[in-house]
Amino acid sequence: MIKKYISGKKIQQKVKELAKKVYKDYKKYNELNIVTVLTGAKWFSKDFKKEIKGLGMKKVKEDFIKAKSYVGTKSSGRINVIKDIKRNIAGKHILVIEDIVDTGLTLSFLKDYLLKKKKTRSVRICSFLDKPSRRVKKIKIDYCGFKVPNKFIVGYGLDFKEKYRGLHYIGVLVENKQ
Repeated sequence: MIKKYISGKKIQQKVKELAKKVYKDYKKYNELNIVTVLTGAKWFSKDFKKEIKGLGMKKVKEDFIKAKSYVGTKSSGRINVIKDIKRNIAGKHILVIEDIVDTGLTLSFLKDYLLKKKKTRSVRICSFLDKPSRRVKKIKIDYCGFKVPNKFIVGYGLDFKEKYRGLHYIGVLVENKQ
C-alpha cells in the first residue's frame, strides 16, 4: 500500500523554487551543464529543465550517468560507473541532478569522479529528496527539495522493484498488515 506523502502540486512548486535558486547562481555562466543520475532522477530533471528554461536559461546541456554499488540486494562496498556521460565536460561547471540522497556514498563517489577524472571546474548537487537519517558519507547538497523520513519512498521517479516510479506524487510504501 502507498500512503501519499508529498502531493503533485507541492512537487511542482518545489521544482520551480529549486529552478529559481539554480538560475540565480548559474546565469552568470550563460549555460547550465546538467548530469542527471539515472534512472530515478529523469522525472525531476525533465520538470527542472522546463522550469529553468522558462526563467531564461537558454543553453541547457544534459548528459546522464548511472552508477551501481550493489550486487542483488547487497552493497558491494564499491561503486562502479555502468553508464558514463558522453560529452567532454572538462572545465565546465556541473550541476548533478539526483532524485534522493540516502547514504551519500554514490553521490560522494560521483562528485569526486566528475571533479578528478572528468576534470570539471566545479560540481554542485541538486537533489529532489534528502534522507539524512541514513547518511554514511558526508555530502553537501547545494540545492535540496524535501527532507524525508527513514521510510521507503516511491513515486516521481523512485521505485520499488520497478513499480510506482510513474506516480505523480511522492508516497511512502507501507506494509500491508493483515
